[in-house]
Amino acid sequence: MDNIKLSASQKEQFNNEIQTAKDSVQAGNIPRSRVCARRALGILLKVWLLQQNCEIQTTSSYDLTKLALNDPAISEEIKEILQHFILRVDAGYHFPPEIDLLSDIEEISLLLRIET
Repeated sequence: MDNIKLSASQKEQFNNEIQTAKDSVQAGNIPRSRVCARRALGILLKVWLLQQNCEIQTTSSYDLTKLALNDPAISEEIKEILQHFILRVDAGYHFPPEIDLLSDIEEISLLLRIET
């Protein structure tokens, strides 16, 4: 199976979200970083789901993640990583320290064979 390629506009949008997420981490704005990481994931999932001929009726990254979690073509390994993107923060608005959404996106793009 060939790798899936993002269009030029999708690649630009994806890279902008990733850069904004990284900049937000540097600035100490972790909540904003998580939002950008989720939007970047949404771009990847939309491309992958369309490649799988799934009918998509949403642009919400959260909804696309839920759709992917219910797709039998998605491996359990990927589903485990996708769970991080719908995880709720704790009372202090934090994730468990072992979760890094930016690293998770890199892993998902490799596992789904999407060239970013």
